[in-house]
Amino acid sequence: MNNQLKNTIAGFAISFIGSIPLGYLNLIGLQYYEKERLAPTLLFLLGVVVIESVVIYVTAKGASKIALQPQLKTKISIFSISFLLLLAYLSRPTALQESTYPTVPFFNFIQFPLLTGIVLSSLNFAQIPFWLSWNVYMLNEKYVTPQHNGLLWYTFGAVAGTFTGMLCLIIALHKTASYTQFSWQKYIPLIFIGLALWQIVVLIKNKIMSPEKA
Repeated sequence: MNNQLKNTIAGFAISFIGSIPLGYLNLIGLQYYEKERLAPTLLFLLGVVVIESVVIYVTAKGASKIALQPQLKTKISIFSISFLLLLAYLSRPTALQESTYPTVPFFNFIQFPLLTGIVLSSLNFAQIPFWLSWNVYMLNEKYVTPQHNGLLWYTFGAVAGTFTGMLCLIIALHKTASYTQFSWQKYIPLIFIGLALWQIVVLIKNKIMSPEKA
């Protein structure tokens, strides 16, 4: 497979999955969509991904220049696995989501969707450990290659994945009164658990193949 396409698909897949769990960015995007329809929603999402693109590229660029020791690679893999399991726990359906989705009372004060997306995405600190751990993992396991502008294609794919994932979720939320009425909502934690198990298998495989470096 072409490296540019491979990097783009890798970034898209990770960010699309990561954008699905219900969070305040999705809820505010939903408020824009319900009150002002598509155009302001797209501007809000554009603001969100502007900041995310910087986070992704900077962490990936830094990770590509680090020659990790085997012990550090193991610790990062364990951190990434733990973070995925945490996401699985946080994305599970809750009683509040089963009844209705929360409103955003301060929405009336938000008149500039692009700026709102930039500001709120800047305050979304959870994306930093998410992308830091994933970028280090993807680069060191050679799922993403930095050569020939590979990181730019990876970042482009990730931004497209976030934008597409959030927009699809917002439109889907608009079609129903309850987020958990979607049959796939209960399977989202299983996706994160599956990704964690995949990393566990890779970690064990590397330990078996290179026991002298562990």
